[in-house]
Amino acid sequence: MNLRERIVRWAVLGEGEEPDLRKADPVFSAHVALFARAHGARDPPAHLVACLATTSTDLFSTFLPRVVDDADMLLRVLGCIWGNAYGRRSLGHGPKTAVRVWLNQVSAEVLRTAPGVAEPTMATAIRMVRPRPVNAVRGEVFHRVIEETPPYPFLPEPHVRPDGDVPSWIVAISAACQRFQGEGTPWQPSRS
Repeated sequence: MNLRERIVRWAVLGEGEEPDLRKADPVFSAHVALFARAHGARDPPAHLVACLATTSTDLFSTFLPRVVDDADMLLRVLGCIWGNAYGRRSLGHGPKTAVRVWLNQVSAEVLRTAPGVAEPTMATAIRMVRPRPVNAVRGEVFHRVIEETPPYPFLPEPHVRPDGDVPSWIVAISAACQRFQGEGTPWQPSRS
């Protein structure tokens, strides 16, 4: 079985292990990604498009908006690239421009409903790509997506007692975190 057959079996049918995508023809990989995404696959098209960022940035720019149809797919592609799955840890100029264009063209609802559980989150993607908003409304959407991520995911939500009261130590920690977040400077330990 040759490389093309293994790629099609892996991407469309879900059979076998992931072949070495860097050795495949970029045009063929792009068309397989488009076909697999049209038939409901999620991970293989993301891997194929991420590999295009390494092998052919022009094809990446062409096929990104055609294959990536929601925020989850974009985050999968960026996760593959930033995870150094195909020999590239950063986007570079061409792929970054393609992601910026995609972020400006997609609806605001798609950006707001992006999954925020795994890395990278949509807020991380927007911070890394730094898209220039096409208008003030899009700029506000970017700002809200970035600001909605919890700054301290390790802190639990305040526990409310049955009588409706919040323990004082939780109030103190929440106030300290709000002050810290408002200062805009990183915390520095004091020398004593």
